[in-house]
Amino acid sequence: MIVINCFSQETENQWMLNIGVSFPTGEFASEGNDIENNLSANIGGGINLQYNYFINKNIGAFAGIGANYNGIKMDFKKKYESYEIMNSDITTPKYLNFPISVGVIGKTNSNKQVSLYGNAGVILNFIKITNYKIDVSDVDYETILIYKLANSVGFKVGGGLILNEKYSIALNYINAGNARIKYEWDTSNWSGSTPFPDGTMESNIGYLTLGLGYLF
Repeated sequence: MIVINCFSQETENQWMLNIGVSFPTGEFASEGNDIENNLSANIGGGINLQYNYFINKNIGAFAGIGANYNGIKMDFKKKYESYEIMNSDITTPKYLNFPISVGVIGKTNSNKQVSLYGNAGVILNFIKITNYKIDVSDVDYETILIYKLANSVGFKVGGGLILNEKYSIALNYINAGNARIKYEWDTSNWSGSTPFPDGTMESNIGYLTLGLGYLF
């Protein structure tokens, strides 16, 4: 994760803006046999705005809000795009996560060259999966798998180095908990039978972030 941190060094209050790369883990990254119940998330990116309030030079609290984007792995995408139906055009899902976090943050002030910081807290996450769409242009048919907005509760833990009070190296793990995501097929413009029944999937949403940052 490439991190750009906006710090106000002369006050007890700090804004932190994080922009970077995320690596999906566990069920969020796993592959399976059907598109409804396996996410197969690929490497993505995101942005997070965090406000830090320090009660002294070392310990404080934070609150943040973010947005993260992930596509699906290429092998998984090719698998479903290979199911050609009368020259169909297939649009595979993308993943949008919107975490809201609160917790504690700490930092050392040993010297100006190198200092450590760490944070840990809880997350309320909202996940939206974009539609999986099959469009058969030859006969003007289409069917759409629609995923509903879902939420879950999890945690965030991480930290890193601050170099010369301007640069940072950060490692964070985010586990947004188990999300129960409802889905349904829209076949209003499809002449055949519904490909699959409506239902609910459950997946643990987790990812690791690693990055460099600039403090100002």
